[in-house]
Amino acid sequence: MDRYRPSDLSKDAAFDLAREEQRRIVVGLLLEGSREWDLRALADATVRERAGGAEREASDRTLLTLRHRDLPKLAAAGVVDYDADDRTVAPGERIEDLEPLV
Repeated sequence: MDRYRPSDLSKDAAFDLAREEQRRIVVGLLLEGSREWDLRALADATVRERAGGAEREASDRTLLTLRHRDLPKLAAAGVVDYDADDRTVAPGERIEDLEPLV
């Protein structure tokens, strides 16, 4: 396993961000494509990764927790760029700091 070599993110901060499975999935999806996501599409993809199928109720719950908990936390650390008004998410400048943890 590669050793963790942070740029600006401390090891403790990286582990705190990667603690939640949903955040690890989001970071993994963003690392795969390095593109901007619509929030609803990201919620649906997250549900598919976790449960193997996009169930609408689970997707709605995921959307809420992404919007109010996970994305603001990842954005504050510079891991993602989150535009709440446009409802889009893109990889941030520190996303690669979490790559070894997802």
